[in-house]
Amino acid sequence: MKKEFSYPRSFKRGIVFAVILTLFFSSAALLFLLVQFNQLPDSVKNFIFISAVLLLILFRYLYDICIRMKEKILVDNDLLVYIKANGGSVSLSRGEIGRIEEHPYQQRLTVHDHSESIAIPVEYQLEGFDQLREWILSCSDYLDDAVLGQKTFHPHGLKVKSAVFCLLLFPGSIYFIPDDFQMSNEGMSVLIFMGGFLFVLIKNVWSLRIEIDHVVLRYPLRKKVVFLKNIQSIQMINENKYNNALSVVLVVLNNENKIRLTYFKEGSIALYRSLHHAWRNCGRNSNHTESIH
Repeated sequence: MKKEFSYPRSFKRGIVFAVILTLFFSSAALLFLLVQFNQLPDSVKNFIFISAVLLLILFRYLYDICIRMKEKILVDNDLLVYIKANGGSVSLSRGEIGRIEEHPYQQRLTVHDHSESIAIPVEYQLEGFDQLREWILSCSDYLDDAVLGQKTFHPHGLKVKSAVFCLLLFPGSIYFIPDDFQMSNEGMSVLIFMGGFLFVLIKNVWSLRIEIDHVVLRYPLRKKVVFLKNIQSIQMINENKYNNALSVVLVVLNNENKIRLTYFKEGSIALYRSLHHAWRNCGRNSNHTESIH
């Protein structure tokens, strides 16, 4: 196999456009604040200032992504080569590839050598990422007996922190809304926010345990038992929406219902392999084969 993996052109255009927009709106907000400073109430000043600061932070983040868009991954037979934005490169042979570290919120894998002195970032947004991930997994000893024997999977720490942050953020956001707007819309804002938050909270699986013949899925307010014999297929897919990529373990049941599993502390690779290992050993027919898309 000899192939180059780089960022798709559509992703590059989207990031450049986002950088221009964030810079424009943050600059416009700060300029408006300076020109109208004496005429604005304090609540409006605070709201505009915080919005501008957040936009500038976003601008810096997107600018870093713009720089990284020059990076590439090259697979040349049994060699993995990481070409940096400055033109330098780092490489690992097939036999040197060791642990694979997942960063779902940063949307990347980190490929380590056995001594962990070398780390190669592999971004989810790379064109052909699924094929690249499959090649890396075929080289790695990451999927040992300990990984395949993993039975319990917990929510990623940032998943829990994000939920807590949302709950703490809302009272603060109400404070910075202008008084005349707050009086007429506060109740509706609370209703929309809490409704959306509860929908996301209840919908997502937060923890999972694999038993001999079934899987226990735990949601924040309920739990669900899925028997392995009722599973039609287990897939690991890469979802791309609005320049955001997400590694998802997709469980398809015999009745065609689908269960999406994301953001687990142990990682989607370990979850996929452990689930598929248990499902296969539960006596499924050989014509149900694993699939990585």
